Amino acid sequence: MVGLVQVLYVVRVGGDYMHARLLLPGFFAICLPIFVTARQARSWIALPMVGIVVWAAVCAGWLRFVPPKVTSLNPQTVFISNERNSWISATGNPHPIRASDYDKALSGSAGTLLAHLAAQVSPGRQRLLVITDPFAPIGGLATFPARSDLPSPWRSNVPAIGVIGYLSGPDVYLFDSYSLANPIGSHTQVVRHARPGTKSTSGRRGW
Repeated sequence: MVGLVQVLYVVRVGGDYMHARLLLPGFFAICLPIFVTARQARSWIALPMVGIVVWAAVCAGWLRFVPPKVTSLNPQTVFISNERNSWISATGNPHPIRASDYDKALSGSAGTLLAHLAAQVSPGRQRLLVITDPFAPIGGLATFPARSDLPSPWRSNVPAIGVIGYLSGPDVYLFDSYSLANPIGSHTQVVRHARPGTKSTSGRRGW
């Protein structure tokens, strides 16, 4: 029942930029009781299994979603996408699985640069970098003195915290401008629909 509620909730509020990703937890919760009771209820488990196989065949043959080929990682133009193909295009690597594979990607090079800038901050001091254009080179942007209780010497706002957050390291505090991982911004009212997980989906402008 909880899994079904989760699936219905995601269908109601919408998913994100990877097709059906948010449906996986609910689907797992629905299938979990069947897995747990499989040994005790082999006689009736065949019916739902047949239903799942038939539905999988229908999805694969007639409902399969094929995202358009990504030519740019601009979040205002890319909606539901095949993220693997997106990162293959961005990195120029057919199998990007290591941190070094993302050095040529925009967010990968930005994360490495932020880590380098944080390492140059004097002990006991903090610096702030405000990014207004996520596609502009970070190296040429002005930084400002900062002071807070956060332990990291460097902080900045970024459009997404995945690759760039990992490569920037623990000395960099990142504020997710697009609200995908921001507990306040992610709960603001939607005023214009665009790519899920971007700032154009909420009422916030900037940060």
